[in-house]
Parts: sequence; C-alpha cells; structure tokens
Amino acid sequence: MRKIQQGIFLLALVSGLGLTSCSDESPWSGSDQEGGIALNLDADGRVMRGHTRADDTQCPIVPDANAFSINLKNADGSYNRSWTNIDAFNKEKGFAMGDYVITATYGDIDKEGFELPCYIGTDDVHVAPGQTTDVTISAFLANAMVTVRYDETIAQNFTAYSAAVQTAGHDWVVFAQAENRPAFINADSDQAVKFSLTLTNQEGKTVTIQPATFQAEPQHHYIVNVKATGNISAGELKLDLEFDDDVVADPQTISLGDELFNAPAPTVSLKNAGTSNSVELLEYEPIDENPQFDIFAYGGFKEVNLNVIASTYTPEFGQTVQLVNASDLTQTQLANEGVKVSGLFRNADKMAVVNVKNFIELLPEGSYKIQVQAVDALTRMSDPVVLEATVNKMNIALESAGQVAYRADKVAVILTSNSSKLADRVQFKVPNAAGTLVDATVNSVQSVTASGSYPYAYRYELAVDPVVVPEVKVESNYGHYQNNATVTVAAPAYSIQTDPFATFVVFKISADEDLRNEVVNNLKIYNGTTQLTNTVRDKENGFITVKGLTAAQQYTSLVGKLGLFEKAISTFTTETALDVPNGSFGTNGTHINLGGGKINIGGKYNVTVWPFADDYQNLSYVDRYEPANWATVNALTCYSGSTNINTWFTVPSTYVDNGQAVVRSVGYNHSGTTPATSGGNMNTNYYCENTPGEAGLNKAAGELFLGTNGEGVTRVNGISFASRPMTVSFNYKYVPLNSEVAQADIVVKDSEGNVIASKTAFLSAKSSIDGETVVTLDSYKFGKKAANLYIRFASTKDGVTPSINIPTGSALNEGVTNIRSESNRTISANAYKAVAVGSVLTIDNVKLGYSQAAAVTAAPRRNNSK
Repeated sequence: MRKIQQGIFLLALVSGLGLTSCSDESPWSGSDQEGGIALNLDADGRVMRGHTRADDTQCPIVPDANAFSINLKNADGSYNRSWTNIDAFNKEKGFAMGDYVITATYGDIDKEGFELPCYIGTDDVHVAPGQTTDVTISAFLANAMVTVRYDETIAQNFTAYSAAVQTAGHDWVVFAQAENRPAFINADSDQAVKFSLTLTNQEGKTVTIQPATFQAEPQHHYIVNVKATGNISAGELKLDLEFDDDVVADPQTISLGDELFNAPAPTVSLKNAGTSNSVELLEYEPIDENPQFDIFAYGGFKEVNLNVIASTYTPEFGQTVQLVNASDLTQTQLANEGVKVSGLFRNADKMAVVNVKNFIELLPEGSYKIQVQAVDALTRMSDPVVLEATVNKMNIALESAGQVAYRADKVAVILTSNSSKLADRVQFKVPNAAGTLVDATVNSVQSVTASGSYPYAYRYELAVDPVVVPEVKVESNYGHYQNNATVTVAAPAYSIQTDPFATFVVFKISADEDLRNEVVNNLKIYNGTTQLTNTVRDKENGFITVKGLTAAQQYTSLVGKLGLFEKAISTFTTETALDVPNGSFGTNGTHINLGGGKINIGGKYNVTVWPFADDYQNLSYVDRYEPANWATVNALTCYSGSTNINTWFTVPSTYVDNGQAVVRSVGYNHSGTTPATSGGNMNTNYYCENTPGEAGLNKAAGELFLGTNGEGVTRVNGISFASRPMTVSFNYKYVPLNSEVAQADIVVKDSEGNVIASKTAFLSAKSSIDGETVVTLDSYKFGKKAANLYIRFASTKDGVTPSINIPTGSALNEGVTNIRSESNRTISANAYKAVAVGSVLTIDNVKLGYSQAAAVTAAPRRNNSK
C-alpha cells in the first residue's frame, strides 16, 4: 500500500461536523504517568480546480467526523492502536506520557471508483502526565477526482460511447455514457493516469482508443471534456480532448475516420492458464502451467501495458509498466521479477509474447490480477486480459544436519516445509572468509524423512569457504522468508615447515589439500603479540610468505593463529644478503698485453716512391684489463698462442673501460692468414687496404660471467654462493649490429648442481647506460638452499651467429703519415682500425636484490584430488 504524505495542502479549514473527546472530569488528573487527548476533527471537501464551474471545486461526499477511524502510535512504534470511530477513541481513559502521531482516516486509498473518496488527516501530539492535550485534525481528500463530460458533437456522430481511466496497480474505472459522477482514483505523481475512450459509429462498429495520459495529484478534480471536430462525411472527423490549463497531459490528435474502425484492433489472448484463467499455489512454488499473453497489433505497437493489481505487493518494475521499447533498467527489473518478454524491446512490430510463469512463482502470499493490454499506432486498445493468481502462505524451518570438519568446504542443513515443490528453489547464504554472508552454492539436495511439524524435509549440502571458526551460520531465503541455523565445526590438524631467505620467510603448510588451502588463506602470523601483515599467500602450492624480515637474524617467537587455534613456529635464522663480487667493476683483474707490447695491424702495404721501395706494416699493442672476479672468453677470441698475432685475429671481447665492463661480439682466428699486401708504385696509402674477409674470421659473442675460464683452464660456470637473491639489477648500454639483442643469464644451483632458480633476459638497443634494469628470477623450490651463483652477459643472443663489421678502404686508415721508422708506424694502444667488431654491450653496477616477494614452488607432489 502506498504511503500517503499528509500536511501538504495549504488551505483554510472548513468547519465540518466535529466531535470533541472531552469531559468535565479527567480521570487521569493528578497522574504522574498518564494524560488525556481531546480530539477535534474537521473534514474538508474542497478540491483544486482552475477555470471551472463552482461545483467542481467541492467533493460531493464529505463524511461525518464520526465516520473516521482513528489511529494513535508513539514515536518509537512500541504503541500502535486503532479505533473504528471517534466515539470509541473518546472512551479511552488515558495514555502514557510521550510523543504520538494521531491519524484520522475515512475510506480506503487503494479502492477506486464512484462514491469512494478517501480522507486522511494527521497531527503530532504530546501527552503530558495529568493533563489533557487538545488536538485539531483537518482531514483532506487523499485521492483525486476525475469527471468525464461529452460535447454534443460526440452524441451527434456516435451511437454509443464511454470512457475509462486506469492508475498503476488498479482496474479500469469505466464512465458509462450517461455517467456524470466523478470517480475517485489513487493519485501518484510518479505514475500517469491512462484515459481510454470507446466509440460506436453509425455503422455499429466499435473501437477503444487511448487518446491521452495525464498526471494526477491528491485533492484535485480533473475534468476531461470530450468532443469531435471536423466533418464526418468528408472523413475529417477528429477527436478533441480538453484538460485544465494546469493539467500535465499527453493528449493526441486522433482521426476518427474509417481506418480507425475498420482495421483490426489489437488483441491479447491468455494461453496455458487452464479454462478459468487462474492459478493457485503456495508462495514461491513452481507451477505446472506456463501462462503467457500472446499479443497482436495489426497497426503496430504503440504501447503494451503490464498491470499488476495487488493490495500489498509492488514489483520492482512498479505496479504498471509499459513494455514497448522499455529502457535497459526496466528490462533488468522485469527479468529480476521473472517476466519474460519477446517482440517488444527492440524493433517491435506486430506480434509479441509476455510469459509470467516465473513471475507468479516469485510472488509472496496474496491475491493478484495480472493484466495485459495493448495499444496500437492508431491508439486503439485491446480488451484488458487478466490472469488471476492466488498465492497461499508457505511455512519453513531450518536446522543443522550435523558437525563438519574444521577445513570443510561444505556444510549440511535440514529444511522442513509444508511445500513439496520448493526443494530446488531455496537460496542460501553462508559466511565467506571475512565472515560476511554471501550467496551459497548448493552442491546437492535430497528428500529426507520429516521429523518436525511440517510434512516435507530436504537435506541441502552447501559449498562454503573452508571454515576456520567453531560455528558456521547458515541463512536460507525463499521469497521473503528467512531462516537461520548454526553448524558446529571440529578442530584442524596441520604442520608448518620454514624456509628462511634473507628478508622473508616461506612457510609450507602440510595437511590434506582442502585443509591446507584453508590454512594458507586464513593463517595469521604473529611475532609475539604483533601480527605480521606483509604476507603473500600461495594456495596452489601451500605457501605463506612473510616479508620485511632482517637478514642474518634469528626469529624465535613466531606463532600461527587459525581462527581460535594457535600453533608455534620453529625458530629459524634468515640468510645473509650477499652481493656480487666486484659488481661495480672498480677492481681490475687479468692484464691482456699481447706481442710483447706490439702486434701487427692488419696486412702489409708496399710503397715504391723514392726514396721508399719496400713493404711496411703498422704496429700497435693491446693493453686491456679484465674485471677482477669475473670470467671472459678472451682466451678464445684473444688467444696468445695464435700462430698469427694480428689485430684481425687476436681480439679482446671483454674488458674494463673507465670502471665499466665492455662485452662485444668479435671476429678472430687462431691461425689466420695475413691479408695480401696492398699498395705499390706511387702508393701513398700507408695502411693495408685488404682484409681477411668473413671467410677468414671466426665469430664469437663476448661473454662476461661469474666463474673461471682461461688458457689451459676448463670453463666453470658460477661461484660458491650461500644466499638466494630474488633479483639481479644492472645498468647497461647496448649498440647492436643488424638489430641483434644481447643476453643476460642468471642461474642459482644447490649443492648437488640442480638449478633452483634461473632467468634469461634479452637486452635491446639502449643508447645511455643511465637507468637501472631489474631481472627477477624464476621460482625457487621450497627448502632448496643455494650453493652456486652464475651470472652471465653475452653481447649476442645464444644460438645466433654474431654479426661483425669488417672495415674496408679508407676505414682502415690508421693515420700513419711517416713510415721511415717503426715508431712512426706504431699507433696508440687499442686505437687500431683493422679489427672486426659487432654488437657492443656495456655493463655497470651489477647488484643482487633480496627484498622482492619470494616466488617459491613446491616439489612435485601426489595428486590428492578425490
């Protein structure tokens, strides 16, 4: 029932028939707990009308004051009582002191029709002990009046006519042809009042149209003047409706010609509802019928209205809803209420279906009329078709079906009822991990023997988040019925193993898989009384990682709390946060100095110009340092035992330059052939212009790695290392040849040589060494300790033959201008041009990080799935 707001009519009181509840002697006089109320009541029948006859401004029915029922309730709702009339109210001896609301009511706001006015008046009253409080209530018309008047043009052109109005949630109120009385309707400013007109022409053909809607307010009188304009013989007759100037209406100009009467009117037919067009069921119970309204409009749909007539229930979409091109919100509301609509929401044409089976099954106790009516593009209306539904009360009780294990992911409850059909329609709520009730998944439901007062019983198994509290609250919902039961929970059994890293520790939870998952999700770790909240939980592998610990620190006071249960955690010591040796490359290692300080630059060149007539060769020397504590492949690319010590064939691929490690791809050859001599008569190019070519050079990527390698030394990857880093960071610059990419490898092994974590990163071109690059290692296996660390940088990606640049022509000019002496032909160390170099990677500031959250995996384990 709609709430009627009072006290909003700014009108002077008209004195009606009033009765006053007072007496010469107050029985509560002198009381310190009770007082009296003297009630005066007026009924004001005036209504609001503009530009109209005087008799249209007064309600024709003004009730006697003693015809009103009286209600009194206090502010907190603990006292609420009604009396059938004011005389009965007057007989009350007294009321407890306090604040009250007193309401006088005549009629029923939900009943519409002729001679059915509803008056309501209300006021606040304070009852003081030992005193009589005077209260005056003016009751005003709470509904609206509608009157229909016909112009003589209607009688001249039509042999019969009538009108009707309809408000949301009500039947049509019909104005017969000679009806002059006003009808009383429930005014709701949020819902439009529909106005229909039924006309029979001179040929005896009848049509019903909906030419207008308008908004209605309480204590207003709406008069609709109906007339026809134009010439019927010329086919120009039109309908003309007149409303007050202040009425918000939606009238339409409608031609009253042959098309309106001859074309088929819309039709609505009810299917699958038996012979009586009615169904009866218990609340929210499934029905065998599948009732639906089949709708047809030859002229196309303008409106299809679904009207739900009920005394105590309003659907989510309202008591009346217009279905043609309904909004997305309205469509969602209809779907939520179980109304299925086809053919009206998009591209509505001539046929549609409204199925209400699920809607009826969701209704609470009560009696309902479900009405569907269609309006076509010419505003012609179908007859309203009604399905009646009687919904009887449902009875439900809920109890636990027995205790469950602590880590259970399901609980069971028994529901008993007077319904044999509700089994699959009950919804449940159970607590999630945070204790908030959420919708439950029903794993199974089965009928069991009833032991309570209701004839039917069902056992439900519900999925829950693994339970960690002594009790699980279960809530059942069926329509508006809500019931609760408590399921008790047994205690858990699990173990905790520790794997401490430098700045965090990983706890491995061992238990049956279901319980283990529950522990991982919900175990709280405390250091003494302080909860450690910087945690990462890995349910899949059964790990809990606690971050923010101190390296090389012993922890003795940790405890795990699972709900109300506690478990001590074994003492452990975190690893030391070791770093890479010489990660800044500030310390030099092996000195590379080939050829006693001088080596040949490329090939020879001939000069036959007086006074010169001989072959010459430029000289330089290699003066490089490898970074200390790092290994390279210089023993391969710059082999001191090469048969031809020449800049083309002995090339340092890794060295330190200004505190940074340079790693480059190079061409080399342990037994290279010196290029053919160039030059000759009149030659002034003091360098060999010939090269060994690609066929004369092997290619290798430069490498820098932790380990050992060198001439006569077997290569060993990695160094002894007892801590497990999470990241490796470094600065790099990379100048690639032919779009190559460089490569960085990080591998951590245990004492048995097994890889326990690794990562390969590919480094693309980068013009500046500024900016740190961080590589995060892949997962460590739980409990596997580090014994070896291998970090490697390569100037070219593995598996790719490096590209090298072999300079030719003037690019080989070493800048020699005087060849008379060897010293003049000897250029600065490392400055020669006759060398084949490819992609160049520069590395600096290699560091290890230990603070990132651990990525830990479990060793393969048995499949415990059931």
